[in-house]
Amino acid sequence: MDILLASTSPRRYEILRNHGVHPLVCPPRVDEDLPADVESSGPEHIVKYLARKKALDVYVRVGRYRDAFGPHCDSSKRSGLGEYPSSISTQEYLPPILIAADTVVWCDGLIGKPRDEDDAFRMLASYRNRSHEVWSGVTAIDRTTGMEDTFAVCTRVAMGDYTDEEITSYIRRDKPFDKSGSYAIQSDWGKHVTSVDGGIENVMGFPWPDIKEHLIPLVKAAAREILPARTGEWASLMSLKPKEISVGNARKRWGSCKADGGIRYTWRIMLGDDDLVDYLVVHELAHLRHMNHSGKFWSLVESYLPDCKECRKKLRALYTEIENEGWN
Repeated sequence: MDILLASTSPRRYEILRNHGVHPLVCPPRVDEDLPADVESSGPEHIVKYLARKKALDVYVRVGRYRDAFGPHCDSSKRSGLGEYPSSISTQEYLPPILIAADTVVWCDGLIGKPRDEDDAFRMLASYRNRSHEVWSGVTAIDRTTGMEDTFAVCTRVAMGDYTDEEITSYIRRDKPFDKSGSYAIQSDWGKHVTSVDGGIENVMGFPWPDIKEHLIPLVKAAAREILPARTGEWASLMSLKPKEISVGNARKRWGSCKADGGIRYTWRIMLGDDDLVDYLVVHELAHLRHMNHSGKFWSLVESYLPDCKECRKKLRALYTEIENEGWN
């Protein structure tokens, strides 16, 4: 699945990659100043405000989703964390789903990123032998419809005892100045954590299980817009005229073509990359001429998608990924 990630955080990027998601990075250009009413409203409102501010900044800059089949994305932008040009062409392929996030620590008040070593020391010392909260706000937007969802997740983290020397050693070794709360739970500092009540990925800055749950309605909405449009484009190219195009919830079948010319897809194909969407569309359209998987059928598919055999392998791999990740 491709996602437009409104963040420069390597940790968020890696969390997505570890879950089989391919982030295309577009950094937000916003300050993180808080209006007085938001700053005084507590951590949940703060992280939701900042996440939405970041998401809307990118959404306004890149615009609505432009759907067109064929080669979409420069492969170099899939390979690592990068920044788009200052002016993003809306004709360039950008994924339909956009995500932004913000994470803060709350311990007797808001704790952000440390200014210097002294500030980091103060933060880490304040957690000693007590609990604090890590809050993440997330905004997800479906760029095909403008539908958005903003929510917050909280994890309570308890830490044990440690010395001032251990704090100083960690700060000088890991230099946690880019981290809210001055620590990364996945680093050596994690040995001081005695309990975690909630998602550990939230403490890392990106609560993927919660995000995935909120993404499903947006992915379904994107599928209902994109798949009929993509089918129409390919049908025109292939000189075919399908009837009703619908999107369902099937788990065992990617798509089907009825004898009357109706085509039905499962929304889960949107979890694959763009090439797999095109492959499924061409596959089902080819059944309008050959209602079987004969040699003529595969020749027709291959005439439009020369890499169709590779796509079939990727589709099988995607099914396994979806089952493992629990996209229900």
